[in-house]
Amino acid sequence: MVLAVHCGGVVSDPAMSAELTSETVSDRCDGCDVREPKLFDHLLGAMPPAPPQNTRRAEKIAELKKMTVEGRWAFWQEQLSRCIRCHACREVCPNCFCVTCRAEQNSPQWIEPSATPRANTAWQMMRVLHQAGRCVDCLECERACPVDIPLGLLNKHMADVIEQRFGYKSCDDPTVPAPMGIYRSDDAEEFIQ
Repeated sequence: MVLAVHCGGVVSDPAMSAELTSETVSDRCDGCDVREPKLFDHLLGAMPPAPPQNTRRAEKIAELKKMTVEGRWAFWQEQLSRCIRCHACREVCPNCFCVTCRAEQNSPQWIEPSATPRANTAWQMMRVLHQAGRCVDCLECERACPVDIPLGLLNKHMADVIEQRFGYKSCDDPTVPAPMGIYRSDDAEEFIQ
């Protein structure tokens, strides 16, 4: 039996006051339009008021988009250089469920096991691409990261690209096919040229 509750937002840090303000509301609430679950047996409680607006994440994304390609590359190289390859992001992700992760596969070895800049970039790019069309933007990867890499920004960018190219937004409706699992004859394939 699935019990569900309406969402009125969450605080960014559980140690904070339970009162939601624009300063205390989690970045994961920014742009979230799923306040009532769709798959449940029993829905509990009434719909609470919408959470306060939080634009911190949108501002970070806008700042990244203003950068040159070289500037963004430098930003991500600096961020990913801190990765210690603990895989906390993978372990906490509700959508990572492969029996053998590509990061641990050694025959063939897709990704170096050491925490080098090249291996860290390969690991995080592979992780983000693997979540394309599946990431629900819960930001648990970012919360679990012990070195505070803004992984949610990578995931959000990928989700935006998927929505832009395929008109698909990750959802909890199992009847909506994900873009990576279907073939469409009208797919422009402009990125393959």
